[in-house]
Amino acid sequence: LNYVELEGAAEPLNALLAQVFEYVPRVLGAALIMLVAYVVARVLRYLIISGLTKTRIDERVSDQLAEVEGREEVLPVSKMLGDTVYWLVLLLFLPAALDALELRALMEPVAGMFEEFVGFIPNIVSAAIILLVGWFVARLVQRILSNLLAAAGVDRLSEKLGVQKALGKNRLSNLIGVVAHILIILPVVIAALDALHLDSITRPASQMLTTLLSALPSIFAAGLVLLLSYFVGRIVAELVTNLLSSAGFDNILVKLGVAKEGASTERRPPSNVGGDIVMIAIMLFAFIEAASLIGFTNLASLTSELMQLGAHILLGLAIIALGLYLGKAAAGVIERSQIKENKLLATIARVAILILAAAMG
Repeated sequence: LNYVELEGAAEPLNALLAQVFEYVPRVLGAALIMLVAYVVARVLRYLIISGLTKTRIDERVSDQLAEVEGREEVLPVSKMLGDTVYWLVLLLFLPAALDALELRALMEPVAGMFEEFVGFIPNIVSAAIILLVGWFVARLVQRILSNLLAAAGVDRLSEKLGVQKALGKNRLSNLIGVVAHILIILPVVIAALDALHLDSITRPASQMLTTLLSALPSIFAAGLVLLLSYFVGRIVAELVTNLLSSAGFDNILVKLGVAKEGASTERRPPSNVGGDIVMIAIMLFAFIEAASLIGFTNLASLTSELMQLGAHILLGLAIIALGLYLGKAAAGVIERSQIKENKLLATIARVAILILAAAMG
């Protein structure tokens, strides 16, 4: 272009080529930096994965998670840590590569973000160490406590008292161990959140956990009330069932004229139903007291009102049952008399008494 004297076309092309050749060393420098970063990251990742694999940490952590969470497939810890270090190394070299390219507008926010991230790493490490140590201590205490309780015969005692049926496949010793694990891990979580120094996030969570910890004595007292009430309720319900059965309460439906004499039925005997009602009443009283201990006053008031309604229902049913009994007795007396139309009069008397008792009920 210069030879044919087309300087107007040659000058822009010359300027473009000058900028391109001036920028090529920067690109090569940035590529070399990222290549070194890639090599370093790969080497560190290999060393970390190999070292942790030899310590068999993956098997240990997988067994722990499978036991706690019931998961069969768990991401290996060595691979997770290796990948984390790999990307951290690439991120460390990224500001240098951007600086080599002289991309100031892009480098400044990335450098600022990286500086904040690096400054925050000690907080993350502190929180992770606190959580790791606390988790291992909690697991150790849980296992020791569960084994001690199992050796002391807590599980056999729960089977004798009938608690094992309510727990299902879980054992009482394991359940107490889990509760101890939770009680230990809660203050550990609070300490880990405080170590992060993220006030906007950690302050509400710490306050919530602190409130929960302060409420634990009340929750424990409420649980103790429910547990003792359950044991007492079972004893009283069984006693009431035996007394009613001995008193002939199982034939109450026959006496009321609702069922026929000798009729076979698969329904629950009335004496057992009476024991169940006593058991429910005791547990409702215990629930009201437990809700008051925790501070759920509205729930306690609602349960109390429901109990009052249940008492009215039971009283109404008792009045109706008494009406059935008196109606049957009056009808029997009239039928055995010598007056005319005694069966019709017996039916009228029985229906009249039943209507009166139903209205009162």
